[in-house]
Amino acid sequence: MFKQDNSQLKLANLYRKVFNTREGKIVLTDMLNDLQWFSMEDSPEKEVLNNYAKLLLNKLGVWRPENIWDIVENLLKIPIKINKKE
Repeated sequence: MFKQDNSQLKLANLYRKVFNTREGKIVLTDMLNDLQWFSMEDSPEKEVLNNYAKLLLNKLGVWRPENIWDIVENLLKIPIKINKKE
Protein backbone atom coordinates (compact mmCIF):
# COMPACT_ATOMS: atom_id res chain seq x y z
CA MET A 1 0.00 0.00 0.00
CA PHE A 2 1.10 3.57 -0.77
CA LYS A 3 2.44 5.52 2.21
CA GLN A 4 2.46 9.29 2.35
CA ASP A 5 5.46 10.92 3.90
CA ASN A 6 4.77 13.53 6.55
CA SER A 7 5.37 16.52 4.24
CA GLN A 8 2.78 15.25 1.70
CA LEU A 9 0.28 14.73 4.50
CA LYS A 10 0.89 18.23 5.90
CA LEU A 11 0.50 19.77 2.44
CA ALA A 12 -2.71 17.81 1.77
CA ASN A 13 -4.12 19.02 5.10
CA LEU A 14 -3.24 22.63 4.20
CA TYR A 15 -4.96 22.29 0.81
CA ARG A 16 -8.02 20.82 2.49
CA LYS A 17 -8.07 23.60 5.08
CA VAL A 18 -8.09 26.17 2.26
CA PHE A 19 -10.66 24.45 0.05
CA ASN A 20 -12.95 23.02 2.76
CA THR A 21 -14.65 26.34 3.48
CA ARG A 22 -17.73 27.44 1.52
CA GLU A 23 -15.62 30.01 -0.29
CA GLY A 24 -12.84 27.47 -0.88
CA LYS A 25 -15.30 25.03 -2.45
CA ILE A 26 -16.53 27.78 -4.78
CA VAL A 27 -12.94 28.56 -5.77
CA LEU A 28 -12.03 24.87 -6.21
CA THR A 29 -15.12 24.34 -8.38
CA ASP A 30 -14.20 27.39 -10.47
CA MET A 31 -10.61 26.14 -10.84
CA LEU A 32 -11.74 22.65 -11.87
CA ASN A 33 -14.18 24.23 -14.31
CA ASP A 34 -11.38 26.39 -15.79
CA LEU A 35 -9.27 23.25 -16.09
CA GLN A 36 -12.17 21.63 -18.00
CA TRP A 37 -12.42 18.82 -15.44
CA PHE A 38 -16.16 18.55 -16.06
CA SER A 39 -15.94 18.73 -19.87
CA MET A 40 -16.74 15.75 -22.08
CA GLU A 41 -14.71 17.08 -25.03
CA ASP A 42 -11.29 15.68 -25.93
CA SER A 43 -8.30 17.58 -27.25
CA PRO A 44 -4.57 17.70 -26.53
CA GLU A 45 -5.07 21.05 -24.78
CA LYS A 46 -7.84 19.65 -22.60
CA GLU A 47 -5.62 16.72 -21.64
CA VAL A 48 -2.96 19.11 -20.33
CA LEU A 49 -5.55 21.06 -18.32
CA ASN A 50 -7.10 17.83 -17.07
CA ASN A 51 -3.73 16.58 -15.86
CA TYR A 52 -3.28 19.77 -13.86
CA ALA A 53 -6.72 19.24 -12.32
CA LYS A 54 -5.60 15.73 -11.34
CA LEU A 55 -2.45 17.19 -9.78
CA LEU A 56 -4.56 19.63 -7.77
CA LEU A 57 -6.86 16.84 -6.58
CA ASN A 58 -3.79 14.73 -5.78
CA LYS A 59 -2.43 17.54 -3.60
CA LEU A 60 -5.76 17.48 -1.78
CA GLY A 61 -5.10 13.80 -1.09
CA VAL A 62 -8.09 12.74 -3.20
CA TRP A 63 -6.98 11.63 -6.67
CA ARG A 64 -4.76 8.73 -5.64
CA PRO A 65 -4.84 5.07 -6.66
CA GLU A 66 -5.58 3.92 -3.11
CA ASN A 67 -8.76 6.03 -3.14
CA ILE A 68 -10.29 4.43 -6.23
CA TRP A 69 -13.08 2.62 -4.38
CA ASP A 70 -13.93 5.65 -2.25
CA ILE A 71 -14.07 7.80 -5.39
CA VAL A 72 -16.35 5.33 -7.17
CA GLU A 73 -18.58 4.89 -4.10
CA ASN A 74 -19.02 8.63 -3.74
CA LEU A 75 -19.59 9.21 -7.46
CA LEU A 76 -22.42 6.70 -7.38
CA LYS A 77 -24.09 8.62 -4.54
CA ILE A 78 -24.59 11.63 -6.82
CA PRO A 79 -28.20 11.79 -8.03
CA ILE A 80 -28.85 11.40 -11.75
CA LYS A 81 -29.59 14.74 -13.40
CA ILE A 82 -30.38 14.90 -17.09
CA ASN A 83 -30.77 18.24 -18.83
CA LYS A 84 -33.72 18.19 -21.17
CA LYS A 85 -33.24 20.07 -24.42
CA GLU A 86 -36.09 22.42 -25.13
